[in-house]
Amino acid sequence: MSSGRSVLSSGPLTYGPGLGATPLASEGSDPNRSGLHPLAVVVAKWPEPGRVKTRLCPPLSPDGAARLAMALLLDLADAVRRCRDLEWGIAYAPEAAREAFARRFPDAALFPQGEGDLGERMDRVVSRGLEAGHRSVLLLGGDLPALPEGLPSQAAGVLLRGADLVLSPSTDGGYSLIGLSRPCPELFARMPWSGPEVLSETLRRAESLGLRTGLLAPVPDCDTPDDLARLIEHRALPRHTAEWVKRYRLGKG
Repeated sequence: MSSGRSVLSSGPLTYGPGLGATPLASEGSDPNRSGLHPLAVVVAKWPEPGRVKTRLCPPLSPDGAARLAMALLLDLADAVRRCRDLEWGIAYAPEAAREAFARRFPDAALFPQGEGDLGERMDRVVSRGLEAGHRSVLLLGGDLPALPEGLPSQAAGVLLRGADLVLSPSTDGGYSLIGLSRPCPELFARMPWSGPEVLSETLRRAESLGLRTGLLAPVPDCDTPDDLARLIEHRALPRHTAEWVKRYRLGKG
């Protein structure tokens, strides 16, 4: 994940050297309900025009970009829900959007991202999840139109089999998914989120910490006009994103 960018994948597993464990409770959640199930958390802003997908404007209007962001988020929520072995939630921003998220995603546990840079917010969510007793915590970017079916479960399985860290790269040098079976604030602190070195720096830090790391194949996100062009030509999009593309082609995006 990078600031304004993301990360994902599903392929060969690689390992580096470490081990440990611990697990996130949402506001008002029941720790007994959480048990030891892995937790998948989508990191998302409420799709408000002018505040999301701004790098897609132009060619999109702010309203069109917000509608695309919502379509991507709805499809990602559906994909995570289909992973029956996981619990799921949304790490939301801004704070004032809690009720909007609760109405739109009533089955999701909600976690405020809180203050700080992207790394501080991600570390906070991971730490809360592990402290609540979840076996592992996965964080996913909210704009993954080509997420392979079952990839969050695959990532959780890598952690279950002994990895400390699992990553799915994005195509911009970051990652769309990160999963941890133990807290590791060193992976998030003082990270150059706006640059193309996020994945390589994360792997470097993981190796220096002796973490066993699973690396899955890349999956693209949708942040730039080039990403948008590829999205529009994609032949197998999930339902809400496919509907948005159809409207876009009709000039109603």
